[in-house]
Amino acid sequence: MVITTEHLNGKTKQILRRVLIDKHVKVVIDVRWSDKWPEYFREASLKGLLRAIGIHYQRFEVLGNPPKNRNENRDDWRTMKREYLNYIQLHKGALLRLLKLIKSQSKDKVFCIICYCQTRNQQQCHRFWLQEHLEKELEKEKHD
Repeated sequence: MVITTEHLNGKTKQILRRVLIDKHVKVVIDVRWSDKWPEYFREASLKGLLRAIGIHYQRFEVLGNPPKNRNENRDDWRTMKREYLNYIQLHKGALLRLLKLIKSQSKDKVFCIICYCQTRNQQQCHRFWLQEHLEKELEKEKHD
């Protein structure tokens, strides 16, 4: 299985659809803290868009980057990452459900973690930190 990421900021529905198809995504994991905007990417709309192209949608907003962390650590991504990783440990149940979802799918599935952050720099966004964390957990389980 492959875990990839994508941001929604600045994308239209058509662009997102093309990107996901090009990446051969089968499951989208939405880790936005809020889905208020843009309106066409609200949960119900996004679910419908993805269903129409054969992509399963799952929302894990509790694994989003809390506003407090984003606001307080905006200029220090290292601290933001550390605080985010500590935060998701407080939500082990959601992490375990996400890992179970990933492991329950066939090995050839491509998962895509999405959020609204605009950065493409993987050091500075929670979707990349979550991807890294999940990959480490899956690798660790392989060796246990």
